Amino acid sequence: MQTVAQQQQIFIRRGDMKIIVHTETESFLFEKRQPAPPVPTPFVLKDVNLIVPDIGRKFVQMKHDFDVLGQPRSFGDAYPYPAVVNKQWGLLTKYADQVYDYVEIPDVWAWWFWNFWNWASGYKLPVGKIESFYTKSTNTGVFACATIGSLTQVYIDMIEKSRSHTDSYSPEIGARDIVTGRNLENKKRWQWLFRPTTGQMGMVKADRGTYWELEALDVLKPPPSMSIIENSPWLWGWATESTTVGIPPKPYKKWVVSGYPQIEVAFRQNGWLEKPGTPIPFLSKGGSILIKKFSCVELTPGSHWSPYVPEK
Repeated sequence: MQTVAQQQQIFIRRGDMKIIVHTETESFLFEKRQPAPPVPTPFVLKDVNLIVPDIGRKFVQMKHDFDVLGQPRSFGDAYPYPAVVNKQWGLLTKYADQVYDYVEIPDVWAWWFWNFWNWASGYKLPVGKIESFYTKSTNTGVFACATIGSLTQVYIDMIEKSRSHTDSYSPEIGARDIVTGRNLENKKRWQWLFRPTTGQMGMVKADRGTYWELEALDVLKPPPSMSIIENSPWLWGWATESTTVGIPPKPYKKWVVSGYPQIEVAFRQNGWLEKPGTPIPFLSKGGSILIKKFSCVELTPGSHWSPYVPEK
């Protein structure tokens, strides 16, 4: 039995039982994996008809790249770029006097990512599994191929090497991933870029002069339930990507902001016609981030808003 001072967690999977041993608290938690909640019929898209909460708090929306930089970062290219907020927006992620960007994801939070994308897909996708592995001539690492149209496919794709938020240390190059059982001998877990995507809504926690302090999920604490996520849309956002491939009508002729395709692709592979977006969590160390006010637009409580251009 490990000591409290070691402050480690042991995760064991046995069939449909997940055993979590929190040695830092000298307690054991045996959590049986519950069946998915009932599937809504028809599936309700979560990224359309969005309303700014009217709860007596200030909400802002992070500007897109063409509003901050004068043009999309994809200008001149025919393919979309992940629309990730960075230092040019005046983003400041700092904890204990240390600036951070990529952060190692604890095992319990890796399971939370899985549950998060399961919730976002309406609990419709089959679980699936890793079917095979392969390599690429254009990218180093060992890549996993999952059951087509499965939740495993979505999860693997979103944390894969060279993705917008996992381009530092991913399972493909040896990082530990408890969910898919890859590289379990490695104590170093996969990393996630703690930056939101453009168009995301944030709730102001405090006015810091030229900065807004925005509330965010705290990876140093236990992850929240999906019921909290459902009712706190400022704690997560819709992953976006920008492109200069324009579509009518005016004024959307030079740029478009659309959603990540991972969940929509899985739906198509299952023969479903809905077009759901793919969300990402708004993560931090300590529960908040700072962003320059010039990079945000204040939103009116009760008003309609969208992370996309044009609206979905």
